[in-house]
Amino acid sequence: MRRYGRRINRLGWIIIIIGTVLLIGTLINFFKSFITGIKSGETWAIVLLAINAGGVVALITLLVVKIVKSIKGKRQTEDETAYQEYYNNTQDPFAKQAIIYNDGGLQNNEVSYSQKSSMTACEMRFWEQLKRLFADDYIITPQVPLSSIVRKNADMRYANELYRTIDFGLFTKEDYSLVALIEINDSTHHESSRIARDYKVKAILAQAGISDKLITLWTDMPNTDEYILRRVTEIAE
Repeated sequence: MRRYGRRINRLGWIIIIIGTVLLIGTLINFFKSFITGIKSGETWAIVLLAINAGGVVALITLLVVKIVKSIKGKRQTEDETAYQEYYNNTQDPFAKQAIIYNDGGLQNNEVSYSQKSSMTACEMRFWEQLKRLFADDYIITPQVPLSSIVRKNADMRYANELYRTIDFGLFTKEDYSLVALIEINDSTHHESSRIARDYKVKAILAQAGISDKLITLWTDMPNTDEYILRRVTEIAE
């Protein structure tokens, strides 16, 4: 299909160029008779001259438009080639997902983005509670990605399972060593998809030898200052 389109494009160029040359040649051949007719005041000569001149102008305009479109088309082809090379060579799985390839070429996925809060209202309440209890002793980090505390040792290119995040992490101020991980679970964690996610996180932490540092706080429980302080103290010791 693309080869057929290129043939049509070449044929269009040939027709425009030949037409322009023939029309200019016709205008030159009849130029003397036009001048003679104009000098004698004959209306047909003036009309014919105007028609020929208008045709030449139209064809030249069409030729210019064709050239401009050709340049733009070349740039678009170069962009598509660059996209294709990037798609083939990139090791970033998210970059591949952001590009769609179809018969028309590579195009950016038509999505939109907007800013959101890094924590939910529920997480903000626990954030304030944790700061009140532990800000003097530890660094409190929200949204801790597993990839920042767990290394994948297998000889594999991607570690998608480590893109999951833990709601809060407590780290020492001296060397940012991990003290505790805190997960805030609401009713959605009873759903099958969330249960599978939580199981995967616990399995990864267990293999990394830090599953004992995970504290799960359910939002339908009291979660008093005394309870949270005791749980963290037990792990820190």
